[in-house]
Amino acid sequence: MHWKAFLILLLCSLLHQHLAAQIQETAPKTPKKALRNDFFDPEIDPIGMMQSDGSFLLTISEALLSKALKKVIPDIGLIQKVIKQKINQGDYIVFECRRLDTLERSLYIAIPLKKAENGQIFIEKGYNTCSGSPCSNCKFSANGCICEEQAPADNPTQIGRCNHTVSSKVALAKIPVAQE
Repeated sequence: MHWKAFLILLLCSLLHQHLAAQIQETAPKTPKKALRNDFFDPEIDPIGMMQSDGSFLLTISEALLSKALKKVIPDIGLIQKVIKQKINQGDYIVFECRRLDTLERSLYIAIPLKKAENGQIFIEKGYNTCSGSPCSNCKFSANGCICEEQAPADNPTQIGRCNHTVSSKVALAKIPVAQE
């Protein structure tokens, strides 16, 4: 009986490795022409462009941006998506994460953006975080860091709250494009 369980575990492991390799091969890459050299340097390289229709286009892949963020904040956990969002009338790139200590709690990291005259979008120094305490569904809205969790039916006065922190540090590290 044990050899069957071992065989199933081995097949699952091989399938996981195969699927991970396929995802890595098909993930969009950052074009070399988007960077000044073989490094992404958030202090000089744009992360996106404003299109003529007003939409935002990332010129740096989400994978590379995520790796640059994890170099600065290594314990952020799983990054689920990267979006551009308006918060308090400012433009931000927002990373939706799950906390490493408990994947049940959300963690959002918002980095302010600035637009150059030619339409290129750069990050600004500093970042904001929004995480639950005890809310498990915190996120940034147009008005800031909010808890989107409903109070439990058995205790309607218990409403979760979120912690909003501000850092003046650069949120993304300079990393080689080869890490993509």
